[in-house]
Amino acid sequence: MASDESLSEGERFVLRLHPHWKTLLRPFFLLAVIAAAAIALLVILPTGHNLAAARIGIGVVALLAAIVWFVVPLLRWKTTTYELTTRRLRLRAGILTRTGRDFPLLRISDVSFSHGLLDRLLGAGRARTGHAVPAGRGRAGAAGARGALSPSAGTPECGALGGQKGGHRGVGAEARATAAGRMRRQGSERGTPQ
Repeated sequence: MASDESLSEGERFVLRLHPHWKTLLRPFFLLAVIAAAAIALLVILPTGHNLAAARIGIGVVALLAAIVWFVVPLLRWKTTTYELTTRRLRLRAGILTRTGRDFPLLRISDVSFSHGLLDRLLGAGRARTGHAVPAGRGRAGAAGARGALSPSAGTPECGALGGQKGGHRGVGAEARATAAGRMRRQGSERGTPQ
């Protein structure tokens, strides 16, 4: 998570979230399958002193598979954050190298969400934010005939399952959408700059 030094003067954190824990179900399932397969192979292997290399090989393959299919997704989940501040929505991801995007709340023109029955039971969902780009800037700004602001095609998409095309792994969609709307209303009611 980002430290308070990364915020501008007067800005404060409202929410700090990780992708939903549901994204870790598959890696935990794969870890259980890897462990069960390794144990089954070790039990099936006949006893004998000349099979020590085979036992070590099974252990090494199981360890490498666990790192690839469990540890890496776990680290990816842990290092992906969604931060809502009083002025912007910040998306950060990356294990060895970090990437991030900041969306000023004043530019977010639409927050929509969807979640199925299982997502509703687990408190997960998919959120999509639409943001406006000034005419003449970015991909969507080329269509300047629409006026000073035009909707951007490059909006971030947050899905609870992860791995969706072009998307970030998601958070509780309702929580973020509600918090963003609440912050906009509070800011406009109080007349505070955002």
